[in-house]
Amino acid sequence: QSYAVDNTQPAPSVSDYADFGVTGIDANSLSEVNGQVDSQSLTTVAAIQTLTNSVNVIRTYAADNTQPAPSVSDYADFGVTGIDANNLAEINAQVDSQSLTSVASIQTLIDSLTVIQNYAADNTQTAPSATDYVVVGVTGIDANNLSEVNGQVDSQSLTTVAAIQIL
Repeated sequence: QSYAVDNTQPAPSVSDYADFGVTGIDANSLSEVNGQVDSQSLTTVAAIQTLTNSVNVIRTYAADNTQPAPSVSDYADFGVTGIDANNLAEINAQVDSQSLTSVASIQTLIDSLTVIQNYAADNTQTAPSATDYVVVGVTGIDANNLSEVNGQVDSQSLTTVAAIQIL
């Protein structure tokens, strides 16, 4: 609890969480859990357990897509913003194909996908960069063909990695 309020305190260990009554945290998930306990100021067993369960759903799915797919609430519990029913399938596909397991990597994915989808819907929005396409898993985009790809994304309203990759 003290770490959630003041992150200059020692970070909890796996055994600290177990002693507190939180299950499912291991050495692989500890850093992400601690990061979210701090950033979300989580102090109750229930809140930390909900976070841990969501972390484990995302990590397990990223490693093995035959496991249950993360939900919008799993990502929200994990501290990722911008995921909704409209982009969940696309995000899950990229979490799986890129094995994304950290808040930072998934948030970067969401941010880039949002830029692309917003531009596809309205070309007065910020145009996607080559980096945005790379982040979402589209290959073969560079400064030489970026303008042409953006033109096709706009004119065809392409919003999925699969549709853009076909270009």
